[in-house]
Amino acid sequence: MTNLLEIRHLSKTLGAFALQNVELDVPRGTITGLVGANGAGKSTLLRLVLGLMRPDGGEIRLFGWDALTEGQALRQRIGFVQESPTLFGHLRVKELGQLVAPFYRTWNEATFRRLCAHFELPPKTPFGKLSQGTRMKTALALALSHEAELLLLDEPT
Repeated sequence: MTNLLEIRHLSKTLGAFALQNVELDVPRGTITGLVGANGAGKSTLLRLVLGLMRPDGGEIRLFGWDALTEGQALRQRIGFVQESPTLFGHLRVKELGQLVAPFYRTWNEATFRRLCAHFELPPKTPFGKLSQGTRMKTALALALSHEAELLLLDEPT
């Protein structure tokens, strides 16, 4: 079984906080959860995997490739939902889909419409006016609509 994500000896220091010597494998076809107290580094780890932060040391491999050197191409294959989605508040759900779609070669508009209907997303309400739960469902619909091979969900509930 091949790994979608491999982390070896990963470290990152942010002030008094430090991730040290993190090791993780996520095999294809599995669900893996990171469980820990607030401030344990779960979100920091996801930011490192996505290339939103650079590690101080160690290695991150996505789909067998070095995430630091091949990150942009690899992110095409990842769906991500952050803890508190901060999308453009003035845009409606459909407009957010139109904004995001060009960034993904594998965007599937039919999937996006189906998920919007399934999640009962209000088509005319601006994102910033939606409840926290509905904003999260919108972010999930966006993350699931480009046939991602790896989903990274930072506290999606």
